[in-house]
Amino acid sequence: MRRKIRRILKTASLIVAIVVILLVPRIWGDVAYPVKYEAEISAAASEFNIEKSLLFALVLSESRFRAEVVSHAGAVGLMQLMPATAAGVAKKLGMTGFKSGDLYDPAINARLGAAYLRSLLDMYDQNVELALMGYNGGPGAANRYLANGTLPRETNRYYQIVIQRETKYAEIFSQGSQTPSEAVEEEKKPAGVQGAFSRWFGK
Repeated sequence: MRRKIRRILKTASLIVAIVVILLVPRIWGDVAYPVKYEAEISAAASEFNIEKSLLFALVLSESRFRAEVVSHAGAVGLMQLMPATAAGVAKKLGMTGFKSGDLYDPAINARLGAAYLRSLLDMYDQNVELALMGYNGGPGAANRYLANGTLPRETNRYYQIVIQRETKYAEIFSQGSQTPSEAVEEEKKPAGVQGAFSRWFGK
């Protein structure tokens, strides 16, 4: 009888272990690479000709998809836009009646953030790494990098993380219905940096 009980417990333990092995990566992947506000972010990516995977990676890095979040510096919403920057972008887009409170609207925030990122990509000759440096640390950070190869530690870490996350989202979206967890694998190192500084939001 005891031997039978031990066999049952051993089998049950094996089943539990298998379930954990199968489910934990799935749960972790869905948490690590969520796909939220897909309609709003995808529309913004399409309008400004930006890879959807890059915009999702940027939103994850900036706000973790929290539309209501405000940073200590005052950056707002999904793409953590400073109200003054957002107002400047809105003016260039011909958006009349823009108010800083509009940044809590995911669709507006994503659109303005994508427009700003597009301006940076155009400024930096489509160089994603430099554009991300500019998005995080301001054009001055990218300009200093081009001048002497130095970056603030936060900006250096930031752009590499976004590139790594963009790789994951690209895998997720390229495989259609596949869940984020099924695309999780060893992160790739970002490519080297090259490109030129630009004009639009330059300092």
